[in-house]
Amino acid sequence: MFFQMFSQYVGVPLPQSSHTIEQLGRIFQDRYVHSRPLTWFDAELKTTLGIDVFAHDFPRERGYERYDNGPVRLLVLKSEIDDAAKQHAIAEFLGLDGFEMVRSNITAQKQEASLYDRFKREIRFSRAFLSRMYDSKYARHFYARWELEELSARWGTVER
Repeated sequence: MFFQMFSQYVGVPLPQSSHTIEQLGRIFQDRYVHSRPLTWFDAELKTTLGIDVFAHDFPRERGYERYDNGPVRLLVLKSEIDDAAKQHAIAEFLGLDGFEMVRSNITAQKQEASLYDRFKREIRFSRAFLSRMYDSKYARHFYARWELEELSARWGTVER
């Protein structure tokens, strides 16, 4: 989302930016609303649709689950599951035989692809930041402890 809404966070459109990866990392950490994904399910779905995704265990290995509340049906997918699993889950949810998922809005095909790739390769976060994110109700619900440990190792800094 940071790169999708780049100009709102940085003040200039991406093609006009001359920020280094380090500068972008500081802007990302200081200005991006990191708490939003952590509260989104409760703030949006629970209050408007009456669906509490946290009320029941999430099948972490499968990576998707269906929720129903009266006439409202919801499918939650982990973005990390492979496309075949996503396609199967969506086809099953919609009751469509022969459903085929087509990717769109692919960052690798956009102008910012190389900057985004460098950002992901080089950005690292403090232990305190990662703890805040990975100790959240959201992270603990959708990710197994081993997944959170791997993510912490991947994104963390070496602190002395």
